[in-house]
Amino acid sequence: MLASGHFQDSIDPPSRFDAVILILESRLGRPLPERTAVREYRGMDGRTPVIGTEWEFEDVLSGARAHGVRDLLVYRSRRAAEVDTWDPRSRQAVLKQIEALDAFWSRHFADEGRFIGAYAKFRTLEELAVSINAHAANLAERALAVAESALERTEHPGVSEIGLTRPRITRQGRGGMRFSLSGPRGAQGCPARGHRGHWKG
Repeated sequence: MLASGHFQDSIDPPSRFDAVILILESRLGRPLPERTAVREYRGMDGRTPVIGTEWEFEDVLSGARAHGVRDLLVYRSRRAAEVDTWDPRSRQAVLKQIEALDAFWSRHFADEGRFIGAYAKFRTLEELAVSINAHAANLAERALAVAESALERTEHPGVSEIGLTRPRITRQGRGGMRFSLSGPRGAQGCPARGHRGHWKG
């Protein structure tokens, strides 16, 4: 990250990733400039200014709708926002963030009882970890199944000798997960496309 540039410019657009996780609590962030030396920051409908979280979400949402290959998981906390009753300016800032979050939520998820996008709710970090682990495991299973299918269809020297087995997913602790494609000992490896993730909290 360069001090001479905007911090958002140093972050790859989420639409370049295979999976994106968005976690929301009581604030959305600060507005981005309409244009920097690297890119323009506009909402899906062309609106400006747009908050960083909004831009990232709508960037990956546009990519998913255009290409149908992005996995987007959204989690929202049900915990009450903390408000400083002794500091009017701090209290006003919190309320402004909540209003921005409500507008974002109405635009993409729920508006006057009309549900638009899918999401999950949580109250504790433990609940969040369990949900993400379960959902990520499902995404990994699906991604690895696609990879297996692609490898079986690929005419690549040595692929038929690898003896690729079913994906193996190993859970490690409450929040960890590891997955791999495995073959017989000593088998030669073959090229595979790595699956990347993006975490926004």
